[in-house]
Amino acid sequence: MQFPAWDCQPYDRVSPHGGILAQRLTTLARLSRLKGSDKPLIVLTTVNAIVQRVPAREIVAAQALSVAPGHVVPMDSIVAWLEHNGYNRSSTVREPGEYAVRGGILDLFPAGLDQPVRFDFFGDSLESIRTFDAETQRTLLDMRALDLVPISEFQLVTETIRRFRMGYVATFGAPQRDDLLYEAVSEGRRHPGMEHWLPLFQERDGYAVRLSRRRAGCDRAAGRGRRPRALQADRGLLRGAARGAGASRRRRDLQAVAAGPALSDRS
Repeated sequence: MQFPAWDCQPYDRVSPHGGILAQRLTTLARLSRLKGSDKPLIVLTTVNAIVQRVPAREIVAAQALSVAPGHVVPMDSIVAWLEHNGYNRSSTVREPGEYAVRGGILDLFPAGLDQPVRFDFFGDSLESIRTFDAETQRTLLDMRALDLVPISEFQLVTETIRRFRMGYVATFGAPQRDDLLYEAVSEGRRHPGMEHWLPLFQERDGYAVRLSRRRAGCDRAAGRGRRPRALQADRGLLRGAARGAGASRRRRDLQAVAAGPALSDRS
């Protein structure tokens, strides 16, 4: 299983690419359902991806959605799930994380799949799920079932919005009128770069991979038995940013890299 790092700097003005988020959430969803196996498991990742905080295991497991032909499930409920979990509505589906609605047809490019899928509804009944070619838009193969995972590492719902507002004010003080991030989240809208503020959206988080306390291989790589600094993860980049600047400066720079030290520098 692959678990890539984000393709942007910490506290950048842009969000990670949708394809990267899709791959990360697919791996996290599979790991969250893993309860032991006799077969070996390999997670291909990087140091930057390991030390980055991710949603708690139970949160990832609870966000999955399973659908199959014959299920009675209103299209509106699936659309609402897609919106809450980071999918973007478009006129034509071509990239991971996009969906489109045309009458009784819902096109979707789910996280973790190589091709988009087409849901065909009759009323509230899901009649078929088929893959299709993103270029020609022609349907290909029938699917018996589909497990959907989020394309965003947090949901933008009432509880997460409330937690963000409280944590934001407690950390940075009262927001200014031109604080676009705070305004967008308060209104339930997604804002570019908001993924960098994950610790404010969730009560607790974790790491994708827990490092073993027996770290002989790492010690040899670092020399003299010292643990590599890249693996010395602290309480999170957000707390480091909060300690490193004044409240007024942090508000001005909340969408810039100056809000916290770059992960490469910390490594």
